[in-house]
Amino acid sequence: MRKTVSVAPARKLSSREAGATLIEFALVLPLLLLLVLATLGYGIAFATQQAVNFAAQRGADVAVVVDPEASDFASTAQGLAERRVALALRYFPGVSADRFALEVVDCDESGLPDATRAESAFCVAGDPADSGRRIVGIALAPRFQSLWPGFPNLGRVGMPEFVRASGQAFVSGPAGDAPGS
Repeated sequence: MRKTVSVAPARKLSSREAGATLIEFALVLPLLLLLVLATLGYGIAFATQQAVNFAAQRGADVAVVVDPEASDFASTAQGLAERRVALALRYFPGVSADRFALEVVDCDESGLPDATRAESAFCVAGDPADSGRRIVGIALAPRFQSLWPGFPNLGRVGMPEFVRASGQAFVSGPAGDAPGS
């Protein structure tokens, strides 16, 4: 035996109800779009922060492959770090290999570069805790015209102008070739 289910036909909205629904939609839609765009903007900014942080750390880590007793340790490590940072950030709009030329600066007491003067800074210093080690530090604060071209400008919920990140690596060996130490 088959059972049949009857469905009541959909009730047609009156013109007053249709107008009220349209007004409610018009009031909620801008808020919904603002929420979605702000969430996307935050996601892009967060991903950018993570990418710049990753690039700074990878740039510092690459110094470990350089012979710490080589006379040109700092310049070789700097060149490798520049290429690694540019490689890590290559997918950002307007990024080229020369865009992230690391400026050699003095290290602060924690072994990080004093990046207040440069967009991208590099330093090598002796480790105060261990005279047989060097600290290689990189600080990045790249400025981006737009993180993603074509992404809408959200006004007060806008994108950051620049993102700061830093990375450090320790290299065993003499600290004699440390600029700024």
